[in-house]
Amino acid sequence: GNTFFSEKFTITVGAGCSAIPQIFISLFSSFILFQCCRIKSPKYLLILIIITIPIIFLTNSIRISILAYLVSIDKTGMFEFWHSGGGSLIYSFIVMFFTSSIYYNLWSKENTLN
Repeated sequence: GNTFFSEKFTITVGAGCSAIPQIFISLFSSFILFQCCRIKSPKYLLILIIITIPIIFLTNSIRISILAYLVSIDKTGMFEFWHSGGGSLIYSFIVMFFTSSIYYNLWSKENTLN
């Protein structure tokens, strides 16, 4: 973990703050989608992985930056909501929305309606 200091606060970004849990959830969800609606092209599967993981990492980095900002302006209630309350579920929903949307777009390229 990394610790950041200021005159008013200290922020510790631990291993639990990494995007690893969301990345695994995204990959497992993609696997379940693959079982239900297969993408046949290995190229599309690779694109899915190459696009999804950086998006999750980037959105998590933005989330952590926002959380640090909330601590810096002494908004602990909002910090708690977005860190471990309903806001963390909203973030998980956003991750799943991106993953599912990317998967659907790639799948629909192979399965066009004529």
